[in-house]
Amino acid sequence: MREAHGSLPAASGRHARPGAVAPGVCAVGFNYRYLNVIREARNRIGEGMLGRVVHVDVAFKRASALTRQHFTWRDSAAEGHTSGALGDLGVHLIDMLHHLFRSPVDLASCQVALRTKVAAKGGHAVEVDDHAFVSGRIEGGPSFTLTASKASQPEETGFTLAAMGSRGDLSHDSQDGPVLHLRTGIDWEQVKLLGPSRLDDPRGEVTGWGDSFLDNSTTGPVP
Repeated sequence: MREAHGSLPAASGRHARPGAVAPGVCAVGFNYRYLNVIREARNRIGEGMLGRVVHVDVAFKRASALTRQHFTWRDSAAEGHTSGALGDLGVHLIDMLHHLFRSPVDLASCQVALRTKVAAKGGHAVEVDDHAFVSGRIEGGPSFTLTASKASQPEETGFTLAAMGSRGDLSHDSQDGPVLHLRTGIDWEQVKLLGPSRLDDPRGEVTGWGDSFLDNSTTGPVP
């Protein structure tokens, strides 16, 4: 199993430890679904607190395309475009939507826009997207919009989630820390997701990122 941010180029992957995965099989560890804020949001949605959820917006924004000045394998199409914003970051958001609503994305409903904002590095043309937008619908569930970007300004970076329902709303911004905002009337309620961290989070990562790997490795499959 490998997580997108710790992944290796395809050529390096071919020399990984024998027996780690079956020949020709590539796996991604979807650790972000194990964040405390996602667990809490999933519970609240499942309990019907928001009523019928009609729309959800998720975004994962980084500045790595701006800060990494040299052309690397991440900028090459040799990885089957999986190192772009949609393939590297967006896949976690797609899995998160599936996890939150216990239903897959309806692929036929999706509209996708891919952009490359940083067109060249070190004299080489960047061959993958660094900004992606997807709109669509979850099977039997709400419509959604999704933004995955590696070309965001530092003040815009982080993870955001917003869900709108027939009886309430839910939102989260990682820049606020481990806090979920809920509204079932006029006023917003803050739900602080407290608890000791077992692993430290790297600088710039969302709160609970380190612990999400522990839960990813010790928790059985969750629909």
